[in-house]
Amino acid sequence: MMRLWTMIAMLPLLATTVACQSKWEKEGGTSIPASGQGVSRTYAATGFTGVDVGGSDDVDVKIGSAFSVTAEGDPKVLDQLDIQVVNGSLRIKRKDSNGSFFSNDHGARIHVVMPRLNSAGVSGSGDLSIERAEGDVSAAISGSGNIDIADLKGGLATLSVAGSGNITAKGATEKLAASIA
Repeated sequence: MMRLWTMIAMLPLLATTVACQSKWEKEGGTSIPASGQGVSRTYAATGFTGVDVGGSDDVDVKIGSAFSVTAEGDPKVLDQLDIQVVNGSLRIKRKDSNGSFFSNDHGARIHVVMPRLNSAGVSGSGDLSIERAEGDVSAAISGSGNIDIADLKGGLATLSVAGSGNITAKGATEKLAASIA
């Protein structure tokens, strides 16, 4: 009986994840090829102000003057990464998941450097660590992943959680809009 209740409790999480995956597929995007082999890859991604993570990979975002995207992990996992820039947002997901949202791998760690962050999103169980966010910022989770903003400064911060994930933000903001579903 307990197993049944656990399965029922997970249905909204699964529905949210499916909806986000479908949205990503509809918006399209072109995969950015990786350079490098072995346990480290580099991606020539530029021109984004947001970071969206779909799946179980962990992402560290630092603020710097130039764009940089690198990934570390098991070569088989890195071969499955799909990095895109769509509508001003860096999208990090897996290729050909075939509808499977659960895996046994340990995921990859992606390091992102960008001049400014306006939006962050996690759909799945990955964690997103953000060094600093200034001005108007939105952060949203749909799933069991987490977002940590170490230094938040500025205007409007819009934070939203749908699922069992957590958003932690330290700092100050003029306005805060928060929602939990």
